[in-house]
Amino acid sequence: MKENKENIVNLVFFAVLGTLVLSFFMSNTQFFGLSRDYENYKAIFSGSAADEVQLELFYRILLALTNSYQLIIFTVLLISLVIKTSFFVKNTKSKQGLIIFLLYYAFVSCWILDYTQIRNGLCISILMFSIYYLFNKRLTPFYISVFIAITAHWSALPFLLLYPYVHWRKARIIGNAIAGVFVLIYLSGNADTLISIIRNYGIGQKIGNDGDVNLLNSLSLTFITWFLISIPEFKVPTRKYFINFFAFAFLQYMIFVMYSLPVTAFRVLEAYFFLMVTASVISAREKRTILIFLMKIVIISYMAFYYHVMFGVLNE
Repeated sequence: MKENKENIVNLVFFAVLGTLVLSFFMSNTQFFGLSRDYENYKAIFSGSAADEVQLELFYRILLALTNSYQLIIFTVLLISLVIKTSFFVKNTKSKQGLIIFLLYYAFVSCWILDYTQIRNGLCISILMFSIYYLFNKRLTPFYISVFIAITAHWSALPFLLLYPYVHWRKARIIGNAIAGVFVLIYLSGNADTLISIIRNYGIGQKIGNDGDVNLLNSLSLTFITWFLISIPEFKVPTRKYFINFFAFAFLQYMIFVMYSLPVTAFRVLEAYFFLMVTASVISAREKRTILIFLMKIVIISYMAFYYHVMFGVLNE
């Protein structure tokens, strides 16, 4: 019986590794057609549009070495593959969590990250280690990994505040108070000045827009539902860290939506959802109910439908 369980774990583990490798080759070749962002990456990584983008340090270094967009994309995806593989080799603890990750990655994540958002995909791969260090209260390696992630994508900047928010009560009180001020300004109808600043200065010119986005929508409700059904899977004190992690993520998402940064808001959901799934692999209990397992499969099925049918990964 024990041998059968070990065989299943090994089978799932190698299925994950195989899926990661397959995703690497599909993303490099754009096997199923060009993604929405591929032409942008082609222009940026060939050097023709690099000055028009707030490009992170890592890609500036790559561009100093080569103007071959194929080589840069290959390098970014290869590093992302190596990081994820290394993470699972070192940190996998939950068989069921690994199965859920396999399904989520195969049907959702590899398409929106590795296949489409190449830079963000590398950043989130690095942040997988950050989550491991966060839940194990390892301050120095947490910040080292976050700083490395920032060189891959600016979206990792808020993670500089994540560790104190999760582990220090006073930091949570201050963080919640600051977020509360932003919410009150928005609800009072006096947010126009701040929104104008966001839209007209710095990086906000590229990521701010007038699009109206409901705070509660299908993706945010999916995010909340996944969090709620995952809580019982975590042991104390990791459960408390997981709850604080979610609170930080949702506050960030909420403020971005309110202040006309919908693209960034949805990138936040994508990143934190991926990391919530990752957290179940490294910290969750092995004993879980079949109901929760089935609910997660339903959620993954909906997300696959949303991204492939409603949103569309390919540039068609």
